Amino acid sequence: MKNLKYWYAFSYLLIAIGIILSFYLLNTHFNMTAGKFGESDLCSVVFGKSCKTALYSSYATFAKIPIAGWGAIYFISLALFLGLGIWLSSSLKKTMLITAFWICAVSLFSSLFFIYKMLVYPVLFCPFCFVIHVSNLLLFIFLKKLTETSFSDLFKALIQMLALILLGKKESLSFKNWHALPYIIAICLVLVMYQWIRIQGLSINMNKLASYDPLEELLKFDSIPAANISEWSGEPILGPVDAPVSMVVYSDFQCSMCAIFGKSFTELIKCNEGRLNIRYKYFPLSSSCNPIAKYDMHPNACEAARAAQAAHQQGMFWSYHDSLFNQNLNDVESDVFIHIANSLKLNLEQFNHELNSETCQQKIAGDIQEGVNLKLDGTPSVFLNGKRIYDLRPQNINFLIKYLSNNLNKTDATSIQDSIYLTEKFLGDD
Repeated sequence: MKNLKYWYAFSYLLIAIGIILSFYLLNTHFNMTAGKFGESDLCSVVFGKSCKTALYSSYATFAKIPIAGWGAIYFISLALFLGLGIWLSSSLKKTMLITAFWICAVSLFSSLFFIYKMLVYPVLFCPFCFVIHVSNLLLFIFLKKLTETSFSDLFKALIQMLALILLGKKESLSFKNWHALPYIIAICLVLVMYQWIRIQGLSINMNKLASYDPLEELLKFDSIPAANISEWSGEPILGPVDAPVSMVVYSDFQCSMCAIFGKSFTELIKCNEGRLNIRYKYFPLSSSCNPIAKYDMHPNACEAARAAQAAHQQGMFWSYHDSLFNQNLNDVESDVFIHIANSLKLNLEQFNHELNSETCQQKIAGDIQEGVNLKLDGTPSVFLNGKRIYDLRPQNINFLIKYLSNNLNKTDATSIQDSIYLTEKFLGDD
């Protein structure tokens, strides 16, 4: 009995960790959905690796509910079954524990799936998610201990419970009608939580749409003085060189938010065909090459920038750019940059020569110094025709691109009446 108390204590500790981290990740997911990418990131603070890339991926939701929300529902359900089991009769307590065990066993498959995905695709690695899934693996062991039942008897109990649920056969379980009450309570709690998460998600999406005021953004944009950003004929450019709108992005290949934003480039070019080009500028947040970096926040970022610039000399910058953002540069082998170059069939001899060439280093140093002069405070830092924008939601960027491409001959001091007219016109454009 004494040992069981320890197993209960360990189980509740893991469940508490799961609930806390699940709600943190759910809140982060909601913030990102609302466009609040700049919120503090505990993953980066604690582990040096952000969870936001994973939370922005296609694996982050299931049945229109964030995976973190399912995690919160799951751990609270386990806490309920274990808690009710303490106050119920010994026979029903056993049934509660077996139910909790099988719920955990089913969820174990999802934990193994997500651990596999994070290991195979390092860019999706989320430290807090990993802690949750490892906690779930340990919970499976602890709950097995608490049931004090062999696997063969656990399978028999599962079959009996399924027979009761599906066929209504309760003879073999000594199941009284009032025994269904804990299950009804648990199901009701799950449904309430499910609906709450759905409503929260819908509310955030509606608030995001309602809170976006194109006229306010337009007036704010017009009031920003244009920065003096240099143009270099040989720098990486995506889209037509003579496009009326140029988006300059100061980025870092070890920055998770840069990875998220970088994946939108192709879609932005496609949505604004002929209107937009994107120019990439290096701004690695590493003390080894960036004077404003007080500590080596991204130790591999400078080398990644040199590798991308070396690939650019062979006309493969954007392919190399995408490949770098698909890597977890927080934990890489020293030859990962060569492996990427090899996979893209670059000339390795030329690549190695350019990697440490003075021309390559001068280009990166020039971009960094320009960023320092602009007083950049992080990445990605984005400018549209020289004016910095902070709201990086696609709807805002696309709107401003339309405004700029159709208003090049007007002064920045656009009248309120003209702004209203332009707002209505551009919002009606496809």
